[in-house]
Amino acid sequence: MIRLTTIKSLLWFCAILLLVFSFPMQVYANNPYPSLLPYLLIGLIVMLSFFFPRKHCFSDINPRKNRSINFMVGIYLFLLLLNTEWQTLFGIINPYEGISALVIYLLPVVFYWYFRKIASEQEIRSVLLAIFVAGLIVGVYFVYDSYLKLGLDRVNDYAHKAFQYSIQRSNQTVEMANQMRISSSRSMGLLQHHSVSGAWVILGSFAALFFLPLKHRVFRRVVFFVFGMILLLGLNFTSIIVFSVTMFLFEFGGISLLRGRLSAKLVGSLV
Repeated sequence: MIRLTTIKSLLWFCAILLLVFSFPMQVYANNPYPSLLPYLLIGLIVMLSFFFPRKHCFSDINPRKNRSINFMVGIYLFLLLLNTEWQTLFGIINPYEGISALVIYLLPVVFYWYFRKIASEQEIRSVLLAIFVAGLIVGVYFVYDSYLKLGLDRVNDYAHKAFQYSIQRSNQTVEMANQMRISSSRSMGLLQHHSVSGAWVILGSFAALFFLPLKHRVFRRVVFFVFGMILLLGLNFTSIIVFSVTMFLFEFGGISLLRGRLSAKLVGSLV
């Protein structure tokens, strides 16, 4: 018999992948409704957790430790609901935009609440695995699209469809729209913007490092090299800087320099 934790882990894996790739699904379906699929799965997970609660969860461990975080989350929720409500009532945004804003900006709160109060270690690992897979897929497309643009001077079919869908959703003309996706030599990536695609590549690298023990330095360097090359080939300069600085500080021990010390980890990585 399959355990409930395993079912929820599989649902989380699918939900994260659907969340990341909601834009490509919208492009091929030519409507925004596929973006609701991850929210439906997350809602199902929450319902399963409500009807079949776990006996032990992370909240049992020092519940007062993150009180300040809970307070800030409460302020965030209050401001989100207040701003959405008054803007909808006064006609600044229509009801559909108000509901969309709530769905989008409430999701981080759901993640925080669930993974602090309910999630098991298996579910967390499932989410991280999904992030790694998503980051790798986005990265492979980065390389593929960059090769077509830089090497063959050609734009693939998906880029054309994504460009047309973006115009349709924003109610702009072709002349008014940002034509970078189909005219620039730099890849826009698989997702809405090149910065979003680059961010998921970086998150994928972090997730991959999570599964590799610190003593497996060779494999961790391979992850650094592969994901770094993906960002370089994608010519995503902002993501390259963020990736390089973060890896230097945390993977190669560069954070010790900020404390005025030269760690053995940093020396070993440079030798």
